[in-house]
Amino acid sequence: MGKKYFDMSSFLEGISCLCLSFIMYWLLYTGKYSLYVTVKVKPFLYIMTIVLFIWGFFCMIQIGKAKYEKQHSRFLIFLIPILLLLLPQKTISASDSANSYSNQYFKQNTAIASEKETKNSVDNSQSQASTTGQKQTTASTSSATTSQKQTTASTSATIDNTVQLSGYDEKNKIITIADDEFYFWMVEIYTNLDKYAGYNINITGQVYKDETLTSSQFGSVRMLMSCCTADLVPTGPICNYDNASQLKVDSWITIHGVIQIGDFQGNKEFQINVKTIENASAPKDVYVYPF
Repeated sequence: MGKKYFDMSSFLEGISCLCLSFIMYWLLYTGKYSLYVTVKVKPFLYIMTIVLFIWGFFCMIQIGKAKYEKQHSRFLIFLIPILLLLLPQKTISASDSANSYSNQYFKQNTAIASEKETKNSVDNSQSQASTTGQKQTTASTSSATTSQKQTTASTSATIDNTVQLSGYDEKNKIITIADDEFYFWMVEIYTNLDKYAGYNINITGQVYKDETLTSSQFGSVRMLMSCCTADLVPTGPICNYDNASQLKVDSWITIHGVIQIGDFQGNKEFQINVKTIENASAPKDVYVYPF
C-alpha cells in the first residue's frame, strides 16, 4: 500500500480561506462588521464569505493530490486580515479620529436640497403656466396637501419628501432628536436654519473639543461613516456653554438648549446655546451614516 501524499500548500490555502470565511460570517451574524464598514457593504460581505468558504473547501479536498509547485509563504498574507479581525473590536471616538471636526456632509446635502427646491420651483412655474384649468387643479391639490402637512406638522418633519422624522413639535417649537435620526435631523436643520432658529432642541452626542473651538464651546458630535472607518469624521452642532471646560472629552451627554445661527470659520452655522446637560449612555449604533 503506497504512502499517502499530503499537500501542505493546499492545506494552508484551504485553512486560511475557511478561517477567514468563518470570521467574516461571525462579524456579519453579530453585526460587528459595522465597526469597519457601512451597512451598504453587507451584501458584498456575504458574497465574499461564501466565495472564501467554497474556495477553502475545494482546496481542502485537493490535499491528497501531488503538486509540483510548492509555495507556502504566499499564504502568510491571509494571516494579516485574520489577526486584525481577531483583535478586540473598539469603536473609534471623536478624539481618536484622524479627521478634523466637519459639517461638510450636512452642507453638501443643504446645497443639494437647495438645487432641488429651485428645480421644483421652475417645474411648478412651467406647469402652472400651461392652462388656467391646470392652475386651478394644481391650486386645489396644493391646498389639500398644505392642510395635510399642517395636520401632521406638530409631530413630524419630512426631508425631500422621502425621510419622515419624529420628535418635531411645531406648536411648542421643540425638536427631540432620536439616536437613529441624528444625521437626517442635522441635514434638515442645516437646510432650514432660519426656520428652526429659536427652537428648543434635545440632542445626544459625544463631547468633542479641538483648537478651532473656543474655551466656551464644544461639539456635540457623532462619528459619521460614508464608507469605512478610514473616513470617519466627527460631525454635529457646535454648542455654546460657559462650563464647557469642565466637560470630559468623548463622554456621552444629552443637551437641552436653543438653536441659534452662529459663525464658524466665516460660515453660517447651526449652533446650540446650552441650557442644561445630562449624562447619557452611548447609543446602540455609535456611528451614523449619510443614507
